[in-house]
Order: sequence, then structure tokens, then C-alpha cells
Amino acid sequence: MGFKRFTDIKNHNKPKASIRTNGVIGFNKAARNKFIKDYKYCEFYYDNNNKQVGLNLTNLDDGHVANIRITDKDCMIPAITFLHKYLIPYNKKRSCNPFIKYDEDIATNLLILDFGI
Repeated sequence: MGFKRFTDIKNHNKPKASIRTNGVIGFNKAARNKFIKDYKYCEFYYDNNNKQVGLNLTNLDDGHVANIRITDKDCMIPAITFLHKYLIPYNKKRSCNPFIKYDEDIATNLLILDFGI
């Protein structure tokens, strides 16, 4: 029968976000480069109707922001307090494709994470 080529390789060039089991929201390198690399902090928002997380990325520390930890490979945002507040489960890893959306209520663009929760 011979060799058959395996071609089902995941595309790591697509931006991905995940809630990790340690309560951290993580982003792959593609998401880091596309959305986050120029920012130091983020504000958390939660849309209870749509069950979506919104992140306002910023460089201003007003005391109510989370630090963004950027590495060569990815970036991470500690979010355990936020996840607890809104009862967002993190007992198993969940991933999504982040996207930018303008929110009229707060008059800013948010990075939207829809983990299907």
C-alpha cells in the first residue's frame, strides 16, 4: 500500500485565545501580534446576554486593569478573579477566535472572546 501523506496540520497562523485551567486567558503568537503586542494592560468586560468576554486593551493603568504578560511565543492575562465574579468556568481549556467589535455603550473597540459558554 505505500506511504500516504498526512496533511491535517493545524494552522498556527490564525489568532486564537483560550481560557486555561489555571484561570489565565492566553493568546497564541498570531493573536498577540495582531491584537495585543502594543498594549500593557486590559480592562475586562462581560456581556451576560451573549456570554462573551470583552477586553479593552490599553496602556493606561488606572488601578482597575490586568497586566498583560507578553513572551516571545504568546501572551497571557491573569483572569481568575474576573472568571469567578461572572461564574465563567475554567475547569477545562476552551478556545475561540478573537475579533474586534465596537461597543456603543462604552464607546470603544473591544477584543471579543466567545468561548461558547
